[in-house]
Amino acid sequence: MKHLAYTLGLIILPVFILFSQDQEKLPDDFHPEPRGADGLRVMFYNVENLFDTKDDTLKQDQEFLPDGPRNWNEFRFWQKVNKLSSVIISVGGWEPPAVVGLCEVENRNALNALFYGSGLKKYGYNIIHFESPDVRGIDVALAYMPKKLTILHKRAIPVYLGKAFSRPTRDILYVKGLTLSNDTLHFFVNHWSSRWGGEEATRPKRKKAAKTLKSVTDSLRNRPSNQNIVIMGDFNDGPEDFSIHNTLNAKDSAENTFLVNLMTPYLKANRGTHFYKEETGAEWNILDQIIVSRPLLDRNGPFTKSKAHIFDSDFLLTDDDGNKKPLRSFIGYRYNGGYSDHLPVYLDIFLQ
Repeated sequence: MKHLAYTLGLIILPVFILFSQDQEKLPDDFHPEPRGADGLRVMFYNVENLFDTKDDTLKQDQEFLPDGPRNWNEFRFWQKVNKLSSVIISVGGWEPPAVVGLCEVENRNALNALFYGSGLKKYGYNIIHFESPDVRGIDVALAYMPKKLTILHKRAIPVYLGKAFSRPTRDILYVKGLTLSNDTLHFFVNHWSSRWGGEEATRPKRKKAAKTLKSVTDSLRNRPSNQNIVIMGDFNDGPEDFSIHNTLNAKDSAENTFLVNLMTPYLKANRGTHFYKEETGAEWNILDQIIVSRPLLDRNGPFTKSKAHIFDSDFLLTDDDGNKKPLRSFIGYRYNGGYSDHLPVYLDIFLQ
C-alpha cells in the first residue's frame, strides 16, 4: 500500500478574472501545479451566509429574502455564487480541490447552484449535505470529486447543548472515504456555536461540540488501523482556546497528542482567517482550522517538515484604516458585494 505524505497551506490564485499586478501578488510558498492522480487537495471555507432567495417556513431565513432587511435577490445570490466558485477554483491552482468543506450554507438548493450552476459544474463534484437543526437554517457540507475519492460512509453527528440553551446548533458532518491508493480518510466538517452573546457565556456550547467530536475521534484512535483523520471547520475559537486546546486536546505538533492543530504556528503572527475589530483595537483570529491525527504526521515525507500557510492574496482583501481584512458580502446589513468574511484553508495529501 502506498503511504500518505502531506503539505498544508492556504492559497488563492486568480484564474479567470483579470486583476492588477498588486492584486495578483501571491505568497512565496504558493504551489499552483496540479496534484494529478497522486494527490488530493482538501479545502475548507466559511462562505458567509450562502442563502437562496426562497422562504423556508421552517427556518428563520427572513433576512435573506427579497423583501427582507438585506434585500437579498436573485442577482445578488448569483453574484455571490460566481464569486465563491472563483475562490474554490483559485484555491486549486491548475487543478480544483478534490474535497471542499463548507459552512454557512442554507440548503441543498444553494449548494446545487454553487457546484452545478457555476464554473464548478465541469469538474463533476458530488455533494454530501444533511439539514441541521440550526434555527437560521445554515448547515455544513462537503463536496468531492468521485474520481479521486470513493465514499464509504456519511452521517450527521448531532451536538446536544442541553436544556440550558434554547437554540440548537449545527451538526458535525462525518464522511469516510477511500483514496485511489486504498487508504481510508475520515473527514469531519464543523461549524461550532458563535460568540454572539459573549465569549464566556457561549463557551459551554463550543465545549459541548469539542466533547462530541473528541468522542468520535477517540473511537477511531482505538482502532489498529485507518486512523487518518482530517478535521476542518470554523470553530469560533482559536487554537489556544479551551475548547480546542484542552477539551478536544488538539495541540501543536511538538506536543504528544493524537490530534495535531496545524494552525498553531500563526499564534505569534499578525495573520489569520477572520478579522475582528472593536473599540479596543483590531486583530486577526484563527477561527478556521485544519486538525489532523498524529498517524498522518508520523510518516516519511515533506509534510512533517511543513507548517500551515494562510494565503492572503489581495483579491480577497480590502483596506480598513491601514489594516487588511476579508472583502465580505455584507457589512452589517449593508451590501458590500464581496466574497466572505473568512479566508479558506487547504491541505494537500500526496500518495507515495
